[in-house]
Amino acid sequence: MPEKRRVARIKKHLAILVDRAAPLSTNLSSTQGSTYTGFTYDFSPTGIFVRAMHIPNSGTLISARLSLPDGNKISLRGKVVRSFRAPPNLRHLVANGFYLRFTETPPEDYFRFLESLSPVKGSRPTH
Repeated sequence: MPEKRRVARIKKHLAILVDRAAPLSTNLSSTQGSTYTGFTYDFSPTGIFVRAMHIPNSGTLISARLSLPDGNKISLRGKVVRSFRAPPNLRHLVANGFYLRFTETPPEDYFRFLESLSPVKGSRPTH
């Protein structure tokens, strides 16, 4: 079966604070929407796959704060376009989570971070 993805994904596991149905802000807290921590599974210029116990429905708008290895945090906003809940006996083999496609262009710091991980430089989306 041919690969459907137009952009390669880069695997990296980082903490990400997810806030469902909340406006993008620099101070996510438990008083806005439903806030929980997930972990990234892979990245692309157009979105992130997030491993999480709480999986929002497709179409849910998400605000998120990605914690970078250097301690900086990046605010992101997107929409859940795909989710996957593995059967209990496969959860140790298959990522349980959702794909967050960006609805707003991420800040420049996000693309610099991707470029620092990628062996192929200059992989930005063309909208």
